[in-house]
Amino acid sequence: MSIVSQHYFIFLAVLLPLYYFTAEASRWKVLLFASFVFYLFSGTSFYIVFILLTTLSTFFLGKWIDCMAEKTKYKLHTEVLEKEEKKRLKKELKKKQGRILLIGLFFNFGILAILKYTNFVIENVNALLYQNGSEQQFSMMNWIFPLGISYYTFQAMGYLIDLYRGKSSAEKSLPRFALFLCFFPQLSFGPISRYSELNQELFTGHSFDFKNIRFGASRILWGFFKKLVIADRLSLAISLITSDPETFNGIYVLVGMIGFTLQMYADFSGGMDIVLGSAELLGICLPENFNRPFFSKSLAEFWRRWHMTLMQWFRDYIFYPLSGSRFCISGMNFFSSKKLPFLASRFPIYVASISVWLITGLWHGASWKYIAWGLVNCFVILLSQEMTPLYRAFHKHFPKCRGRVYDAFQVIRTFLLFSFIEMFEYYSFANVFRMSFNMLTNFHIQDLYDERFSTLGLSLSDWIVVFLGVLLMLYISLLQRKGSVRERLSKKPEALRFTLYFLLFLSVLLLGIYGQGYDAGSFIYNQF
Repeated sequence: MSIVSQHYFIFLAVLLPLYYFTAEASRWKVLLFASFVFYLFSGTSFYIVFILLTTLSTFFLGKWIDCMAEKTKYKLHTEVLEKEEKKRLKKELKKKQGRILLIGLFFNFGILAILKYTNFVIENVNALLYQNGSEQQFSMMNWIFPLGISYYTFQAMGYLIDLYRGKSSAEKSLPRFALFLCFFPQLSFGPISRYSELNQELFTGHSFDFKNIRFGASRILWGFFKKLVIADRLSLAISLITSDPETFNGIYVLVGMIGFTLQMYADFSGGMDIVLGSAELLGICLPENFNRPFFSKSLAEFWRRWHMTLMQWFRDYIFYPLSGSRFCISGMNFFSSKKLPFLASRFPIYVASISVWLITGLWHGASWKYIAWGLVNCFVILLSQEMTPLYRAFHKHFPKCRGRVYDAFQVIRTFLLFSFIEMFEYYSFANVFRMSFNMLTNFHIQDLYDERFSTLGLSLSDWIVVFLGVLLMLYISLLQRKGSVRERLSKKPEALRFTLYFLLFLSVLLLGIYGQGYDAGSFIYNQF
């Protein structure tokens, strides 16, 4: 069941009265039932076995970790022990908990790795065999990727790691824990929530509030506008440009580069608006995944604003532990002993950053192009950090090079840099640089008037709709600097609010991309 299908509207229409007419203490049970119904009708119902395996394994391993902690805590508080004995008990506890954590990590990430990366491994093995003159080739696996597996696996493992670190207590109820992992709005493509954030939201039993209905519906409508009016209208043209670099070169490379970024943002953030709005209808607040990324002044800042829950997961569970690991500390000590303070201070950051971005690339796709994409992001961010003293020296000598004009330059530079790096997602590694060079040396605006432009499948009116839609999207982002747009709009006269919502509804209804052969559920980030 796609979140932009008519079935989803029927699903919500049935769920809402059922949810609010149920006693508050039992409403989470309605959500659990609805979440499993949603998953069963998602088109991959057989693969519910994988989310059940993750749920059961994480729940019982989590209880095991928590039980060990409670027993040790009880012993420390009830027995008179020497300081050294207390240290030994705590160390022994962490060692035992660590073994259980490793079982959970290997089991659940193993499921994800087998389903997501087996064909990638087979493809590379076949390539190596062919290069060495062997005629033997292994068959590819014809597997359907289970809905949301990358998201709920990361969410489950975050829960398990937090238990190991003592940041939270284990959930005692299996059905309640199942809802934490399977809550239907976030199954499609996140956000990746923490148990400490979602626990109260899911199980409090929210009272009916018409404000939640109004705000949730308006956010869903805004998501539909971004998805159906902007992203899906751009989809055909951008896919033609990016899939045929020999035909669409020169200025078309720039059109494809910018268009792909805008399409992906409208698609992903639009989907997130539908997800967050659906939860808001139920009085549930999920974490935000975007914070006006196109107003970032550096690539590092951009990634703190884009897909925030994923990047926060990598930061908290990979970057920080790895940068403080024994390996990194040993590396620091080694370079310090060799009188290389520069490398000693940077070794942990480099190792942790490269690891995070390598995994980020693999998370986005089982392909060398995604690995290259991740490592290029890493290279640019690390290079920018190393150049910070130069930036400071420049501004010290040229203090007037600040203000709104310079801020605008930084924003545009970051947008173009991000768009350039996105080229690694649709071109081969060599083609990225070849097409970039071609764009710079064969850049002719008049090429937009040749016959190639007419083959992109969009009329002049379509391009105008895209242009106005993007302007509206950016204008809303500007307004968000001063707080929630919906909160401010709620204080306006009812007639104005109704008119604006009705115009947005008409825009989606009349300008949305529909028709035979169109797959409304095809979100870019569903594949991840």
